[in-house]
Amino acid sequence: MSNEIIQELQQAEETASSYIELATKFQVKRVHQAKDEAIEDIKRLRQMKQEEFELYRKERLGSSKENVKENEERTQKEIKETIKYAQTKKKEAIQLLLDTVLNIDLEIVTPKKEEGEEKEN
Repeated sequence: MSNEIIQELQQAEETASSYIELATKFQVKRVHQAKDEAIEDIKRLRQMKQEEFELYRKERLGSSKENVKENEERTQKEIKETIKYAQTKKKEAIQLLLDTVLNIDLEIVTPKKEEGEEKEN
């Protein structure tokens, strides 16, 4: 009878060991599966945030081609405005130069004598 009990205990121990082994394998498999799922979630989140950023950047900054085109248009507009302004002020500038050059005051200025200086003559 004691042999039978020992065999039953050994059999129960083997059964328990096999259950523990199966549970451990299942747990390891589940941990790996959870890790893979987490990695996929992170990839999806990263992709979603990247798309949000790209949309934000396009809304706020526009594409570089659009920026270049906008800058070129603004520069051309400013050049045209500057040329137009110069044309309107051209006659005034020429007249000012002519007046300055042609209207020279030919008055001779004699220096004032200071006190204490003797008269020469």
